[in-house]
Amino acid sequence: MSDDSAERAPIGRIDVSGLPGPDPRPEPDWSTVRKVSESGGFIDRSPRTTRRHLTGRNHQFNAKATADTIRRFNAICDGQRWVAGLALEHLVALGEAALRRGTIGEAIGALERELARESLPKGRDTPSPLGE
Repeated sequence: MSDDSAERAPIGRIDVSGLPGPDPRPEPDWSTVRKVSESGGFIDRSPRTTRRHLTGRNHQFNAKATADTIRRFNAICDGQRWVAGLALEHLVALGEAALRRGTIGEAIGALERELARESLPKGRDTPSPLGE
């Protein structure tokens, strides 16, 4: 082994006077950078907003779903300002309530009929056979 102690600076006595100073260039205008990047077809790779909330829910739940179902689920969460766990709790409660009245299919049918009735003009509880 060779003795390298002559080449090493003692701890705490490192001379940094020969190093270059801070970068003298000004900070870029990020709005201009974004516009130029978007016009050039570059993809925004900035981090997306996260859906992390401290709610006490600490168990993982994974399920396979279609892209459309996930999009619709997230739209419900965003529209109601719910975290996914809260939306799941509400959906389970709805499913349990529906099962107390029959099957999920029957409950969905009843809800669809109710929504259709609400969209009819006042005084009509069934669609016109003439298609009015």
